[in-house]
Amino acid sequence: MYKNIDLTEMRILPVNIPSELEGLSIHDVQQEFFLKDLINHNGEYQCQIDDVYIHDNALVLFQYSNSIVAIAVLDKVVESESVRSDYGKYCFNINSIAIFNPITSVEMKKLFRINKLSMAKQRLELSKKKTLLDVLSKKGITYCNSTIA
Repeated sequence: MYKNIDLTEMRILPVNIPSELEGLSIHDVQQEFFLKDLINHNGEYQCQIDDVYIHDNALVLFQYSNSIVAIAVLDKVVESESVRSDYGKYCFNINSIAIFNPITSVEMKKLFRINKLSMAKQRLELSKKKTLLDVLSKKGITYCNSTIA
């Protein structure tokens, strides 16, 4: 799916899951948060907008429990119109939301020469998109409710 999208960048987004999901396994968080909650909220993810802006049409890799556990394409960033202007939402294309067997921190270091997974929204080399897609294919990627090997 991602091969034919003209991406602007690839980023890692550390995920803040709802408190009721804290302590669940990666598999349960993938099922409950990414394939259920995020889709039921039309791909809208509440977030704190800080000095690191993610561009529209970015491929976002979601980090949870020191692993990459999901992926989606960002349609747009909407800043809050309330008094708390440091909050807003990322709006993801719900058809692009996918989960897979987690990519570990060690695997990410080898793929992208990053030091470690952290709480920072790390930018990844867009030139490594094909390599990432090959890894995702081997990890058994699942889009919403259908598996594509």
